[in-house]
Amino acid sequence: MMGKHQNLMIPGLVSTAGFRKLRPETRNGAGSAGGLADVTFGMSHARANRPDKAQQQASEEIAMVKRHERKRGQHGFTLIEIIAVLVILGILAVVAIPKYLDMQKQAAVNSVKGGVAALISQVSMDYAAAIMASPSLASTWTGVTGTGDDATNTGSLRTIGDFIGSYAVNGGVATVTITGGATTAGQNVYSLASPTASALSQSFQLYQ
Repeated sequence: MMGKHQNLMIPGLVSTAGFRKLRPETRNGAGSAGGLADVTFGMSHARANRPDKAQQQASEEIAMVKRHERKRGQHGFTLIEIIAVLVILGILAVVAIPKYLDMQKQAAVNSVKGGVAALISQVSMDYAAAIMASPSLASTWTGVTGTGDDATNTGSLRTIGDFIGSYAVNGGVATVTITGGATTAGQNVYSLASPTASALSQSFQLYQ
């Protein structure tokens, strides 16, 4: 019985005869070593081609972040981001707008003060011209008299840059006042500065 079925393969086992038929080179030591090397190389090659688990996970995370960024770019800003921007703009408006208005008003006041200084110089020149023409007016001069842009009945009316001003002389004390704007820009500046009355007028001693 054993002779007839010596090539019978039992499940889980490989017959020696069948192994010799399939792998005759394993009969010597060199063949066995070569077969073992082939198996080892195959396993090593398979492990080398298998992607590292950590590297694969990192690649998946990067891809997820890129997908999230693409979706965010497509959907625009979130409600929280919009609210944050509105809050910041509101704070800036509360702080910056009053500061800007104050700076604008101060600039207008400084411009009007410049007009007052120019008008004082004009009064001094008018006085000098008057006493040169009539020295007796040195202690009695009350301002230029006449009509037109140069004068009113008791005080001169002058155009000083973008402003219009007048002056009056009483007892040697001259008072100059900016009364309005000669141009649209001057009128706008005058409107901003007019609440500050001290900037519109100034008195000084012209003569004794």
